[in-house]
Amino acid sequence: MKPAIKIIGELGYNILTFDFRAHGESEGSKTTIGDKEILDLMGAIDWLIKNTRTKRIALIGFSMGAMVTIRGLAEDERTCCGVADSPPIYIDRTGARGIKYFAELPESLYPLIKPFIKLFSGAREVNIIEYAEKVRKPLLIIAGSKDPLVTMDEVRDFYERNRDINGGLELWTTDAPHVKSIELYQEEWKNKVEGFLRKHLDSP
Repeated sequence: MKPAIKIIGELGYNILTFDFRAHGESEGSKTTIGDKEILDLMGAIDWLIKNTRTKRIALIGFSMGAMVTIRGLAEDERTCCGVADSPPIYIDRTGARGIKYFAELPESLYPLIKPFIKLFSGAREVNIIEYAEKVRKPLLIIAGSKDPLVTMDEVRDFYERNRDINGGLELWTTDAPHVKSIELYQEEWKNKVEGFLRKHLDSP
């Protein structure tokens, strides 16, 4: 998201941004909703390591990007910390709410639509709650109480499970809708993320 790029750049950090498959300017016609997108992230990190002198890598992602951020912390040893803004925790719950929010269809139709989504995408179902016991690197989760796709209870479920093994876990909540905390509370978002990065990215 452009506001995040602007903020992180103003803080003096080098930035690598990319579009996931089937998004923006990237190739492909099928999103896999957090499954194969982890390969996109790892490819970006491969490029970064090969072409720069980067030694410490932090991840920042929104929505599905937040899912991939959490997976990246768990699965790629080259990452050191991450910020996950509005991460879907249980994909079926978010999917059901999504067809209501985006298509104005009843949530009850989701079980009928889901098989076609899986068939079209060829994706493995990714539930981020499964990573609550795998992430041991510093993680800042940002969540909004007016998010129509992800509930605060779901975010707190992940938080409660992860904090027992992750001393670097932080949770910042606002009253914003999905991924809108950065727009509605830009200065607070900047301060929160800056404090997190100064603590965990700047200090080995």
